[in-house]
Amino acid sequence: MAYYNFRENDYFRINQCYDRTFVPNHQMQSIHKHDGFEIMYVMSGAIKVMLYTDDRSAQEEVYNLFAGDFIFLESERFHRLSVSETGARIINTEVSPYADPLYNGQRTFGRIVNYDERLKEFFGYDPGTFRLYDSNNILGTLFLLTQKYFADSNNTAVLGSVLFVLLNDVAELWLNNYRRYQGHSYVKQAIFLIENSLGNISLDELSESVGISRNYLYKLFRECFDLSVPEYICEYKVKRACHMLRQFHDIRIADIAAELGFGTLLRFERTFKRVMGITPAEYRFRNRQASNLWINNAMGAYKEFPQ
Repeated sequence: MAYYNFRENDYFRINQCYDRTFVPNHQMQSIHKHDGFEIMYVMSGAIKVMLYTDDRSAQEEVYNLFAGDFIFLESERFHRLSVSETGARIINTEVSPYADPLYNGQRTFGRIVNYDERLKEFFGYDPGTFRLYDSNNILGTLFLLTQKYFADSNNTAVLGSVLFVLLNDVAELWLNNYRRYQGHSYVKQAIFLIENSLGNISLDELSESVGISRNYLYKLFRECFDLSVPEYICEYKVKRACHMLRQFHDIRIADIAAELGFGTLLRFERTFKRVMGITPAEYRFRNRQASNLWINNAMGAYKEFPQ
């Protein structure tokens, strides 16, 4: 069985791992691909990741990524990066298969996957390339991986432990989202459009783009989420706001309101309080210290790494 170009008996290596700030309007010139998978996380700003056909002759998809979004790029997928006019800070890691172990006792990628039921289920679905916003504190694990990589890039045992935690977090988040829309292709497409626009899209625009009637789309969202489409979009925006308030302490609340398309700060505060029961400022204050707990959680997970 293969997992993103990894065979059962392949080993892994982290080829690159960086935390980099890109200038506004930066354009990656070359369309390229990797022999393993890549995780690209947007810390601030916004980017576009453009996916191309196998022969690079045509653009197939465009993923708009905002602060708190990450993209999981499958192996051998041609892509190119474009940074918005605001610039962007990106954390990235790229993992490739190797035929031989890099240190004594290194476990194969197949054994790592088969060790954990969640990873087996995730890779069993073969989800390909996907974009999600971070509601599982994946950022914390990526930070830890980056720090360990720069401290000692040859310590594959430690990097493997953190990678195991990261993949587990990604798998849990993807599986939770997959189960929420119950495999409906129309709902999956609608969610892609909602997230690609940061929720700034109307029901009419959604139904037209997906290719079904407003009423049918409304029915599917009720069936999957017990929410109307506007209610789902509102919940999505508030959840994104919660993530940004927890993780990005230097972003002003007014800027979060503007980025999520609330129009005014007052409208954002009223919507947030209606959903969460407290104001955005109160939410940020309560969660300020909790944002560092990921270090202990990730380090503690080393004990669970397959030996």
